[in-house]
Amino acid sequence: MPNNSGYCVSFNNSYIMGNWDNINEDELEKFIIENKDKFDRYNPKPGVEERFYVKLLNRFKKIISIVPHLIRVAIATVIIFIVSIWAWNTYIRKDRHEVTLKQKIYNITKKTEVVIKNL
Repeated sequence: MPNNSGYCVSFNNSYIMGNWDNINEDELEKFIIENKDKFDRYNPKPGVEERFYVKLLNRFKKIISIVPHLIRVAIATVIIFIVSIWAWNTYIRKDRHEVTLKQKIYNITKKTEVVIKNL
């Protein structure tokens, strides 16, 4: 039964559980180990497990709801990637006005065709 000091006191078993507002992991573990037999005898109220399960499922739904945001980020990343390649190819690339390898090969094949025709 809670009292005004923030402690939970059990008059039936005559033990003090301590102040739960400022408890750390080690203190909680020590308390559980010391009172293991009391935990083994306690039966929770009916419906506690069902309510816990519902709360657990609701928490996982919140974690999974991040997927739509990840999809938006992926789409934005792809769009930015495509636009950056286009901008680089159109405006930034230094050799964009020079003859490409494909054009050089085409010019060589045209010249060889002309030479062959003239023979």
